[in-house]
Amino acid sequence: MDWQPPLPSLKYQWLDFITPLLESVPVTNLSADAFVARDKKGPIRVLSATYDRGPRRVILVAENGKKMPAAARKIEAAVISDVLSKARTEDSFALLTARGPRVDLHFGSSREAIRAAAEQLENPPRGKPGKGGVLDAVLEATTWFQPPRAGDSIFVLALHAESKHRASFSEVRATLAVGHIRVFACELGQISQPNPEDLQHTSFDGGYSSTTYIPVGNVDHLVALSNGSGGLTVGEDTEKRNYTLSDGRLKRLQYEAEIMYKAVTEHYLVGLDSASPNLSIRLASSVLSGTPWATVSYPTYLPPCSNTPGMGPGPQPPCLVPVNVTVPDLTSLPIAAADTLAAEWKQNIQTQKYELADGSWDQREASWEFWKSLNRATQPKMALVDDLSAGDFVVRDKKRLLQVQSVTSAHGPQRIIIVAENGQELPAAARKTEVAVVSHIHSKARAEDSFALLTAEGPRVELRFGSSRDAIRAAAEQLGNPPQGKSGSPGALAAVLEATTWLQPPQPGDSIFVMSRGFESGLTVTFSKVRAALAAGHIRVFGVQFGWYDYAATQLFNDSGGWVADGTPPRASQSGLTDDQLRELESDAEEMYTEATEHYLLQLDSFGPQLKIDLASPTLNRFPWAHVRYPHHLPACANPATKPPAEARPRK
Repeated sequence: MDWQPPLPSLKYQWLDFITPLLESVPVTNLSADAFVARDKKGPIRVLSATYDRGPRRVILVAENGKKMPAAARKIEAAVISDVLSKARTEDSFALLTARGPRVDLHFGSSREAIRAAAEQLENPPRGKPGKGGVLDAVLEATTWFQPPRAGDSIFVLALHAESKHRASFSEVRATLAVGHIRVFACELGQISQPNPEDLQHTSFDGGYSSTTYIPVGNVDHLVALSNGSGGLTVGEDTEKRNYTLSDGRLKRLQYEAEIMYKAVTEHYLVGLDSASPNLSIRLASSVLSGTPWATVSYPTYLPPCSNTPGMGPGPQPPCLVPVNVTVPDLTSLPIAAADTLAAEWKQNIQTQKYELADGSWDQREASWEFWKSLNRATQPKMALVDDLSAGDFVVRDKKRLLQVQSVTSAHGPQRIIIVAENGQELPAAARKTEVAVVSHIHSKARAEDSFALLTAEGPRVELRFGSSRDAIRAAAEQLGNPPQGKSGSPGALAAVLEATTWLQPPQPGDSIFVMSRGFESGLTVTFSKVRAALAAGHIRVFGVQFGWYDYAATQLFNDSGGWVADGTPPRASQSGLTDDQLRELESDAEEMYTEATEHYLLQLDSFGPQLKIDLASPTLNRFPWAHVRYPHHLPACANPATKPPAEARPRK
């Protein structure tokens, strides 16, 4: 068949490859006055802070059911073997499987026996499956820690915690809290959209390494279990379509597991005069001035405060809480980049940019700004690769390798619909962003491209193709003001679906640019219906998302071959949007516009919905860190009624 899947575009993704090189270095020289603690009622007195490197007991809980993908099995075996090979001699390990045939190696088993059992996890299980699920295995593992000791931890490797189980999440969480047991997890299954409450616990407050700053995980409940106990989580979706486990990715997961193991073996015991489930522990501003970008992780779900057995000799404070404090190691960065970051951080300290009323720092906001600063300091301006031919691509579906008959660099006229949220609850910072982004795109737009505007929520505004750019810009400027009048617009997801009907008949490069808080509110249509409409019209979706991470929305953008930028930091609705942040968003929008207007058209000999497009190895040698972006959700192969792609032209 002669079908041309539209819009795979290539851009350098430097940050994705820089962040793994930034090791998380523990901060070991802090005293009690370095910490600021409080709960819902007010400040809590910090009595002591002792850095503890004592012997640890670690139980490895590994899922071993028949539904485990081969890649997930390989990760389990490799990660466990790597952790055991680097483990300290004073630490003790045990192994318990979930689902699948039961394997239980208690404390006292040799590391060789545990490693051999772990290596068997790479093979499909033989024998009758056990009755318990992942949560049941975690609950059973807690009974192996008797009597409890400081630093007791469970390392879970599983698809997720949603498999069939008898134990309830609340029961497991309460048992972990009573035993002062922390859970560290490597979640290997399909990621679901987190609850907002879970998201607050999985974001920057619990950060230990760069991997934990991304709020990923299933709603029920592995990430919430890990972060609530003071542990960390790494996410790797081995269930997604066409997933391939590369050697580089496996090494990165092993590295991330080593970071988590280090968090198990080294942490502070912070003594408080009281504690509650609403506990918050941060670093004082005076400490952060000498410890840039430090992050703090600790249990957010605690039992009633009491003396904890095994926490050390001598008198014990009323409540001891394990706390990890780390900073990224910037020595791996170029000197110029490190100097830029240091200068920005010094300015933040002098202006007390993130200092709170209680003398602590807003860790989430500071961490968000750190990674933005890292991006600015290390990432060159994004550039599209525009000199590729058919031999530079490797394309396959679930059945076989596909023949790439031709590759054309298309720069023809494009149609772009801007969908902008305009509801009463939209923060002022988001409104300011919408106005600035639309104005910036129009200032950079080519004369041959066509634009339209449709609002989501709030009073309805629709300017279809044929409207002047001045009219669209004027309507966008009105978005900066709170809406007046009755709400007549659909929710953001429904607005995207309506926008697809404006792009008839379809043309190569049709795109929708969305600016919203996500697709959670006002749902009147399903994601599957919108995804199918985008696929049928070969339409890509780009956008800016305000506030907290919306996984379902991000997945829709990625499936269409587009992407989404973070529109505001977590507290922007209260703190406002800085000029630097606004310039970053304008730059992101300009990148999206460039991708929408300049892309490749690949002509294939056949096509299936499980399409995977990569660069050939010699091409990757020419373009290190290059990333291919293309639609992941596509209709059955057919020739769309479109014009042939425009003649390729080089981009300077």
